[in-house]
Amino acid sequence: MWFDGVWEVACVNVREQTQQFEQQMLSCHAVLSSQSRGRREYLEECPIRTVFQRDRDRILHSKSFRRLMHKT
Repeated sequence: MWFDGVWEVACVNVREQTQQFEQQMLSCHAVLSSQSRGRREYLEECPIRTVFQRDRDRILHSKSFRRLMHKT
């Protein structure tokens, strides 16, 4: 359990570092994950991935997307 506490602290830094990287490196016209308007239903914030990374993973690992793998 002690390791869980350490893991959570370390993971929060990963997401925050990613968001800081986006702010520094992306164009001023880009949409930043830290400025997301959120979702219709409340989802607990992931300590590691940004909201955009979570959306990308949902699409890539969905059954529908996997069906398209050898079609194009």
